Amino acid sequence: MLTTPLSKDPQTSSGPPAAVAAADRAWSYSASAYTYVLPDDPGNSADSSLYTWSELGLTPVDWCRFSLVVQRTKACKTEFDIQRSFFAGVGVSF
Repeated sequence: MLTTPLSKDPQTSSGPPAAVAAADRAWSYSASAYTYVLPDDPGNSADSSLYTWSELGLTPVDWCRFSLVVQRTKACKTEFDIQRSFFAGVGVSF
């Protein structure tokens, strides 16, 4: 828990404590999509599906990120297909 306020004045502060700087680099992201296909036969929505992507990550430097990801897919009347993995990305500017 941070008990002292962070000063923006360069004369009195050398920047945020390491814990605050590290928390600034941590992030999370989630996206979902549900697709409903209108069936030709009422009561048959076999082509409908649910898709979600969740990420919990860390950006140690501005051009690089690492995260743990979970991807879930569920077609109508089936079990969830869950995939877990690591993800790394780099950004390059020209």
